[in-house]
Amino acid sequence: TKITLASYLKTVDRILGGITAMGVVAASTALLVGGIGVAGIMSTAVVERIREIGVRMAIGAKRRHILFQFLAEAVLICLAGGMAGLLFGLLLGGTLDLLTGFPLMPTLSGVLTGLIVSVLVGLASGYYPARRAADFLPVEALRRE
Repeated sequence: TKITLASYLKTVDRILGGITAMGVVAASTALLVGGIGVAGIMSTAVVERIREIGVRMAIGAKRRHILFQFLAEAVLICLAGGMAGLLFGLLLGGTLDLLTGFPLMPTLSGVLTGLIVSVLVGLASGYYPARRAADFLPVEALRRE
């Protein structure tokens, strides 16, 4: 068989496309699992802090304040995870660059996209627990403890 440059490049493109697709699936799975984990952490935080929620509401905190507090906590957890992932990626890219001479540094748009996705995952995974916390009546929250 005769191998032309065009057929070789087509094969390389197909292989790289498959690798990219596997990377997208792996990253999406990691985001989903991470989001579920943050939702679990925030649900536990709500249950453990029912008394605090009741006291805050009894002294005048509005539902939106409670909602914002728990949403902000979820976003900060996810943002910290996104920054840790970014740092790990930079270290791994730098190490591979030293070993292979092939630079693997992310673009600014890639970094910003990753951090924005982290914030969105925090908002999505923290919304239900934050809503549950904000929906407690002060008397009910204080009685549960």
